[in-house]
Amino acid sequence: MLGGPGPLYGPGRRRAPSGRAPSGGASGGRSPAVVAAAFAVAVVIGIVIGLVTAPSGKSTPAAKAKPGVTSPPEASPPLATPAWETHRVPGAVHGHVRVRDEDRTALKASLAAVLRTETHSAQPTTADVTIPQGTIFYGAVEGSSDATDVYWAVSPVQVVGATSASPQVWRRVGSAPWQTVARGPGACAQIPSQLLSVWSGAPSVC
Repeated sequence: MLGGPGPLYGPGRRRAPSGRAPSGGASGGRSPAVVAAAFAVAVVIGIVIGLVTAPSGKSTPAAKAKPGVTSPPEASPPLATPAWETHRVPGAVHGHVRVRDEDRTALKASLAAVLRTETHSAQPTTADVTIPQGTIFYGAVEGSSDATDVYWAVSPVQVVGATSASPQVWRRVGSAPWQTVARGPGACAQIPSQLLSVWSGAPSVC
């Protein structure tokens, strides 16, 4: 006769001793010794994983921030209205932007400020920096507005009373001051490749 299972602890069924689970219960019939051993193995595995994934303790020291350079006012002359203002194409490259006298002065002022900061002195002044005539490569990458246009310049320089690596690479974003971003061999690697292409490759000064 088919029917539901009888009571777990009814007549004819042996009650499990107090404190022990019936066979097939929560402990699965494993002895306390086996459970303890399994727990110990789990702890050891956890420790091993922690040692493997933990940092080695050897970290690359963070580069020290260079002292802030205070850009003089002449390093940010008013922007001229760019030739592309009325037909902007963000990302377009212009390799032959006209160099104004105030732009030349701004580049010299920017470099002089960096050198003064590095030497902790009042020299050189803007007048101590010379950019030889006809040596500046000056271009720009269009942004969505004049505030996001990025201007680039590269040129050799001469500094009175100091040896300054050449070439110098400058960058200006919108109306922000010109910044000296790289100097010496390899400096031209900072210039966008598409601008270098418009210049028919790296300028001779590079």
